[in-house]
Amino acid sequence: MREYESKNVRIWPYRFEIRLEMYRRREDLPQDTPDLYFDLWLFEDPEADRKLLNRYSGPHPYDDTDQRSTFYAEAAPEEVRRWVEKQRTVLAELGSIATDTERDLEAGAGMSAVRRCHERLTAVADEHRTEMAQLMATIRGPNTNWFPMYAPWSERARQLQETRERNMRYGGGYSSG
Repeated sequence: MREYESKNVRIWPYRFEIRLEMYRRREDLPQDTPDLYFDLWLFEDPEADRKLLNRYSGPHPYDDTDQRSTFYAEAAPEEVRRWVEKQRTVLAELGSIATDTERDLEAGAGMSAVRRCHERLTAVADEHRTEMAQLMATIRGPNTNWFPMYAPWSERARQLQETRERNMRYGGGYSSG
């Protein structure tokens, strides 16, 4: 295969999630404070920081609609290289945000740390919006399912999270009354 030809590359949805359960239990945060998260697509990267990815892995909404954890998309090698470099940058920024937020929460900053974290996550999303749009165009091929990606704490994402938490807390299904 020549360098400029497209090839199928492995890609999967990933949610970078900063879990706040411990701080809610300790009553450092209100009980209704949602976990902080950032949704993205990951190209397979042998140099990825697996420790970081595993520690901050959360339930992605794509997993609720399609049980496949990975799929393949057609992309040119230069597109893949460009996105892998970009995803390394984004993941490093997200890791830094998570570390700073956890440090601030341990120091007792409470909701101000959560607000600061949300602002920083939103800034990362804004900064990389163009690249994300290009990535979406890349992975939307004839053999891929499209699923909308939500920016951190969008209204739709908040509703999904609240529904998921309510179902976990009270059980799903019907109730009488």
